[in-house]
Amino acid sequence: MSRTMKAAVIHEAGGPEVLRLEEVPIPKPKPGQVLIRVKAFGLNRSELFTRQGHSPNVRFPRILGIEAVGLVEEAPGNEFQKGDIVATAMGDMGRQFDGGYAEYTCVPANQAQTMKTDLSWETLGALPEMLQTAWGSVFTALRLQKGDRLLVRGGTTSVGLAAAAIAKNHGAFVASTTRRPDRESLLRASGADQVFIDDGSISKQVNDVQADGFDKVLELVGMVGNKWSLDNFSPMGSIPTSVCLTTYAGDSSDFMATPYEELLQQVKAGTLKVHVGKVFTLDEIVEAHRCMEENKAGGKIVAPRETSQRSLPQAVAAGMLDPFEAHPPSSIPEVDALVHHYLATFIFRSFPFFARSPIVQLWWPYVRTDDVLFHVTLLLSSISLELLHHQQGGRYSNRLLGECISLLKDRVEDPVLGTSDHTIVAVANLANIGKPRSKLERANMRGVRMHLDGLTRMVNMRGGLSEVRKSNAMAGNVVFWLSLVAINEPELLPVYFGDVDERRRYFSHPLITSIGEGELDFRLYGVDEVTSIILLNIKCLSWRFMAHRNYDSPEEAVGSGYYPDPTMMSNVLVIRLESALTSMIMTTGSQNRLLLWLLTVGAISAAKMPERILYIGELVEVVTDFGIGSWDEMRESLREIAWQDNYCQVSSESVWEEVRLKKEALDLTSSTLHDSLG
Repeated sequence: MSRTMKAAVIHEAGGPEVLRLEEVPIPKPKPGQVLIRVKAFGLNRSELFTRQGHSPNVRFPRILGIEAVGLVEEAPGNEFQKGDIVATAMGDMGRQFDGGYAEYTCVPANQAQTMKTDLSWETLGALPEMLQTAWGSVFTALRLQKGDRLLVRGGTTSVGLAAAAIAKNHGAFVASTTRRPDRESLLRASGADQVFIDDGSISKQVNDVQADGFDKVLELVGMVGNKWSLDNFSPMGSIPTSVCLTTYAGDSSDFMATPYEELLQQVKAGTLKVHVGKVFTLDEIVEAHRCMEENKAGGKIVAPRETSQRSLPQAVAAGMLDPFEAHPPSSIPEVDALVHHYLATFIFRSFPFFARSPIVQLWWPYVRTDDVLFHVTLLLSSISLELLHHQQGGRYSNRLLGECISLLKDRVEDPVLGTSDHTIVAVANLANIGKPRSKLERANMRGVRMHLDGLTRMVNMRGGLSEVRKSNAMAGNVVFWLSLVAINEPELLPVYFGDVDERRRYFSHPLITSIGEGELDFRLYGVDEVTSIILLNIKCLSWRFMAHRNYDSPEEAVGSGYYPDPTMMSNVLVIRLESALTSMIMTTGSQNRLLLWLLTVGAISAAKMPERILYIGELVEVVTDFGIGSWDEMRESLREIAWQDNYCQVSSESVWEEVRLKKEALDLTSSTLHDSLG
């Protein structure tokens, strides 16, 4: 590691230009401290005030920055492991000791929280101070209770958006104010039940809608008539002593008390929106401060240390992310809010696997460069928002559907673009919009079949899906997934890969051949040639994939709100697998180790289905035949077949526990019966 680092150092108060990039020594942590390799940090108004000279206790030169996220580089007291993802904020950071505007920062170990997350650095960089302030304001200052009526003044600020979502998730009724009518959709998407347009007559608007006023008010604008705010509390006795945000002063202890991990899960799930306005690199810190001073960000400003592989792609000027300015034009006035919802939440649920930011990094530029696919994406985002708010047939989704169909009609008349990758992906998405989630649900099956027929013709005109994959493998894979789920009947799939008989080149990869005893020949278990090749693919991919990810439950692995919803298809496959395996056992017997894996996979997939009992029953017979008496023995057998050391560890062990209990119950019954007959 180099002995010096790049940092933005301020030597005197002044404008943005006083922030100077310099090479300075990397701080050496002492016991009780942690050295963090900064990956991103958010900009805050307090840093602007310090730069302007309004913080008399701060002595220059100083590296500003009251928050940062990154990786642990060194912790002499062993409070952390090197490489841990951590966040730090508040305390005297950036004031009495150097802060986050640098490649490294050294802070007290007791003001850093570890995180287990795959959110982008840009998103993480926006969170520490914002979540602490929002959480502390809502629960420490306002002492919000479930059922309270909360009014957030200045709701479109980053803290206002976070506070609204946090309060909504806590069970409060939330109303937010904004001066801009076009921000209403953004506020509602962030959790606001009611939106007031602040045109100078807020008091009258509130009284007209909420005759009893509000229990709590979070003031983020500045008190324009203190009597107005207090008049809208009811009863008066419930007014907390810290009613305004300006009276709440969080510290490092408040940051450490914030349930950061829980809030990160809400961010990932999309129930807590994070609105990143602008993203700058450390080299652009002067421009970033100027943007903050001129109020041009439109959300939280974040400065990553470098262009991160975990981040969303760069959209406009170098180092700056602004997806709202980097997409095709649309007649939909709420396009910014729909793009925000898609990028913050929906995009991570739009793939048939656990999408991570490198995938998103490829996908979003692909989407935004095509007018038809972009509008289909907006349609999906609008439907997702309507479902989130328990609405059906919303005005934007209906309007977008019409616009998508109109754009698509013009597109298919083009002899080249009519069968382009973008067009095929757009049609595959449309085929899933009217699809039922269960056999009892009514759906627009005529529309589904119409789009599937059109999709089939397009793919055939291209020479098959394998040709699409040669052009864009990601597009081909997404089309395959969308087609598969749209019809729920895998054997009726109208598009094929066409390469099932090819041996994969990665079978000879050293990472694969070094595990276990090499390739397992499934044909030795009575599996035919084609099926054996498919199973080898699954075996190889499951090891390579699960070496990086570890999910503890089938719900987390396959039931985390994917679009399109694969539940119906999964249920069909679970039932058919159980039927096929039962027939196999009746025909060939249960002494086949491959059955251990197949039955375990089936039991995990049938976690909430009655078929799980059948899988457990068959497994009891198989483990008995092979003399498997412990989880360790079961795990080794599964590992031999599928290399799933890290795959659904908890779920597989849970299946074993059910098998063990069932086996013990049967043994006890058999013993009792034997004694009674004896």
